[in-house]
Amino acid sequence: MVPFRTAMDGVLAFAAKDVLPLLPNGLRKLTAYMALGALKSNPEPAVKPYEGFLKMTGIMSEDGQSVDEQRLASAFAEAFANMSTVDFLGFTFTADDASKLVDHVTKGA
Repeated sequence: MVPFRTAMDGVLAFAAKDVLPLLPNGLRKLTAYMALGALKSNPEPAVKPYEGFLKMTGIMSEDGQSVDEQRLASAFAEAFANMSTVDFLGFTFTADDASKLVDHVTKGA
């Protein structure tokens, strides 16, 4: 288990290093970087809509204070065993990306 803040720092690092640089320059990329900057100081509202799912699956602790990186990795493994990619905000997310994300979540950056 990693602290929620460490996990969120990892998610934001993944976005900054592995996702946003791949987007074409334009308004979408600008607003994505703006959102990234805002989320660094206040990530909770971005997680709130998914909190029920994350807790139900055991990825997030019931108190919301930690993330189980092993359950996250297992959930991604199951998902990508059944589908090869998912498009999200103009980015094609793959099993390799999921692995990078879990690594970032574990390290916090």
